[in-house]
Amino acid sequence: MRIEALADKITGYKKIHSLAMGSDGKYTDDDGRTVQYDSYRFINGTLITHYPQAHNPDAYQPEWFVDIYCQQNQISKQMYLELRADLERLNLYGFYLDENGELSLTLWQRGGVPWIIELVHAPDGAGISGSSEIEKLFFGWYIVTRA
Repeated sequence: MRIEALADKITGYKKIHSLAMGSDGKYTDDDGRTVQYDSYRFINGTLITHYPQAHNPDAYQPEWFVDIYCQQNQISKQMYLELRADLERLNLYGFYLDENGELSLTLWQRGGVPWIIELVHAPDGAGISGSSEIEKLFFGWYIVTRA
């Protein structure tokens, strides 16, 4: 998969405008059972989980099981899984598509660090917001550091 093909797929499918890959973990509870969890996994700004037992839409920070969230928001779970696979293949953390068509592909983001590094496609180069550093690459693509 090429970056341009991923950009075309994201901009062509209007129902997912942001996605964060998140991470998985596990721990052993007091009863000796292994509990799996995921964190920082989002679709369109909503915290989601891949684990049905973690589904809790009534929590202080609601967490939705991905199947239910996709169904309720008429999002193709197949497209979600394809986008995740494409991001993983390209070693990307996620993406955000704004209302002006600016696409940000997150190259690097770690917890506890106040900045992210993104590959941004902004055809006219104008309006790249919230950036502390911008470096032009080619044909409307930029490397952007946001603090």
